[in-house]
Amino acid sequence: MNAVLALRMAILRKHLGLSLRKAVLRKMKRLLKRVSQHARNHLKLLESQWQTAYIPRWKVEQIARQITGIMSQLAAVVKQAHERIIGERQVD
Repeated sequence: MNAVLALRMAILRKHLGLSLRKAVLRKMKRLLKRVSQHARNHLKLLESQWQTAYIPRWKVEQIARQITGIMSQLAAVVKQAHERIIGERQVD
C-alpha cells in the first residue's frame, strides 16, 4: 500500500496526472479487495480454531472486533477515494 501511495504522490506532480491517478486508484481498489479477503479468511480461521492458538478468548474477541471495525470502514474508504480522484470532488 505504501508503494501505491508513493506512486500516487509522484503522479500528482506530473502533467498527465488525472489518467495516472485513475490507474493508481484501480490498483488501490484491487489491493484493498485482496487485503479484505485475507482479513475475512483470517477472521474465520481465528474464530473457528482459537482454542489451538493458545490465546485467551478475550484476546480473540478483541482481535475480531478490530478486524471487523476496519472491514466496516473499507467500503466508505473506497467510495471517498473514488469521489476525490475520479469525480474530483471535495469530500467531508
